[in-house]
Amino acid sequence: MSGSPPEISVVIPCYNAERFVGEAVESALGQRGVRHEVIVVDDGSTDGSSAVLERFRRHIVLIRQENRGEGGARNRGIAAARGRYLAFLDADDWWDPSFLEQMHAAIRKCPGTGLAYCGWRNVGLEGPRGEPFVPPDYEGPDKLHLLLENTRWPVHAAMVERRLALEAGGFATDLRYCADFLFWLEIASRTRLARVPAVLAYYRHHRPLHLATASAPWALAHLEAQRRFLRRHPEVRRRLGRRTVRRIVYGELRRRAYEAYWRRDITSARVLFRRLLRAGYVRRGDLPRLALALAPRRMMEAVLAARDAREAGAA
Repeated sequence: MSGSPPEISVVIPCYNAERFVGEAVESALGQRGVRHEVIVVDDGSTDGSSAVLERFRRHIVLIRQENRGEGGARNRGIAAARGRYLAFLDADDWWDPSFLEQMHAAIRKCPGTGLAYCGWRNVGLEGPRGEPFVPPDYEGPDKLHLLLENTRWPVHAAMVERRLALEAGGFATDLRYCADFLFWLEIASRTRLARVPAVLAYYRHHRPLHLATASAPWALAHLEAQRRFLRRHPEVRRRLGRRTVRRIVYGELRRRAYEAYWRRDITSARVLFRRLLRAGYVRRGDLPRLALALAPRRMMEAVLAARDAREAGAA
């Protein structure tokens, strides 16, 4: 790693990812058109990840540490990075070969831009959730409104100036989920954004679908990230107004509660509707679902089972 410093540092956290980490590293090393380094943080893996990574030792910066979670591993990579820009790639995902080149060009094209994001695709999911997706253009008058609701790109579909990542404090290590959402929210509120309207990042789904974003732990972590950001930035709350902030924050939680309900994730639906009740964010149309959420679990399961049976019979 001698010579002039790289323009971009790629950070790959790895924990027990021996099945996929080799592909992720090859994807990062195979990026063309811009000088970059690849930093892999082996976050206390206990499987064969270490042996896989040894094959790339001559071509990567390999850091080993005790398990600290994804946030801790990414932060360790940020600290070791020499590039002006950072890109994050999880150990089971990959990029188009032109990802770094296109993202770098988008940032450099417009002065004052410190973050670029692109389209991405879920691989391993059927139906609409597996279709390519390009997030909207956030750089407009509704920027903070849209971003507070959600930043609709995964961690590996963006590039950021390292200076901004440090100013934002890196990734929160106490959030099991949504630390990347809070990270991007902090940075996006400080700089101009550039959208690359092309699908350049690929997210590999190999976990059960019920662990997706409708689950109660994920939805409540998303809520905590929003609330934490607003506590740090009272000027955002003042600018948007209390009523708008509540509509954004609890409206998103309500959407996830309904998503869990329609998927018949009863445990999550009960937790999320009860959280909405505590916040006083309940609409008239929510009352049937709310009544079920407050009823004993067995009653809720029986009512929903009977309802599903009637709908199946009618079909």
